[in-house]
Amino acid sequence: LKEWKGENTLYSLMEKASIVFRKFLLKPEGKSAFEYLEKRGVSLEISEKFKLGYAPPVNWLRELDDFSSQDLIKGGLALEREKEIYPYFRNRVIFPIFSLTGKIVAFGGRTLEEIEPKYLNSPDTPIFQKGRTLYGLNFTKQEMMKKKEAILVEGYMDFLSLFQEGYENICACLGTSLTENQALLISRYAEKVNLLFDPDEAGEKATLRAIEIFW
Repeated sequence: LKEWKGENTLYSLMEKASIVFRKFLLKPEGKSAFEYLEKRGVSLEISEKFKLGYAPPVNWLRELDDFSSQDLIKGGLALEREKEIYPYFRNRVIFPIFSLTGKIVAFGGRTLEEIEPKYLNSPDTPIFQKGRTLYGLNFTKQEMMKKKEAILVEGYMDFLSLFQEGYENICACLGTSLTENQALLISRYAEKVNLLFDPDEAGEKATLRAIEIFW
């Protein structure tokens, strides 16, 4: 493996990977992903704004051959098994995850197959910690500050559906349980939080846990 060149390299890698995923979404091999987003009511405008993409089932890492294997592994885009490098995301709709300053730091992927996990997030990396990040907050923090109120949802599609309908003081906790660091992050921008989790047993438990954390 080549020597890793640092965090700036990872930011460049994330941006390039986002372009690659976007390209695949708009090509014929991305038809199933494109149709999934259409079925879920995601407009082309929202798809473009949030740089949604597609990771095909083939080895797409060759599209990033100007980065080293070490970069790909450090950035959470590749896995190494028996000295072979494999893509971390395969046949998934891709949701870029942004930092508060708008840099892409990681990705979430929704499978298009009947496999688990349905949603897969990038592993933690030198530029991304899942428990300290909220999806979409870079786009919505100003509106939160203006309204002094936030809407918190569980996942990417929940966020995009509501944002598209004009709810711009919203964020999502990456489909995982809320953490104290995420709650503190929201408290920078809002005085009131509306929890809008799934209405099933797991969602109810997550809601009660989130109330404890916010309290």
